[in-house]
Amino acid sequence: MQILTQIQQNSYIVALNGSLNAETTATVQEVLLDALEFNPKEVMVDCEALEEVSPKSLKSFISTVRKLQRNKIDFVLISVNEQLHHLFSCAGVSTFTNNISSTSLIADNGQCDIYFRKL
Repeated sequence: MQILTQIQQNSYIVALNGSLNAETTATVQEVLLDALEFNPKEVMVDCEALEEVSPKSLKSFISTVRKLQRNKIDFVLISVNEQLHHLFSCAGVSTFTNNISSTSLIADNGQCDIYFRKL
């Protein structure tokens, strides 16, 4: 997995390229929690190049999201494809998220952005 980070105004942006699985989960968690050092208002994760997420990794990912939220940091997934959106829905993530059409300029109609509701 390739992970790129960028700080832009009050946002900590993470782009994920590859698969989120048992081998990469700890690294992704570490990168997301690195946001705490910069005290951003939000963490944005670009999922356009995220190919898959294993169900086991999803649980750890959501736990990390909740930790960020407990620190008053908003969280959004950008450019989530239909397959990943379905996985998130099956895992019950839709009960505490809001979905809108993707804001990505190059996204096709099948992508959406997922905003996690505040705790």
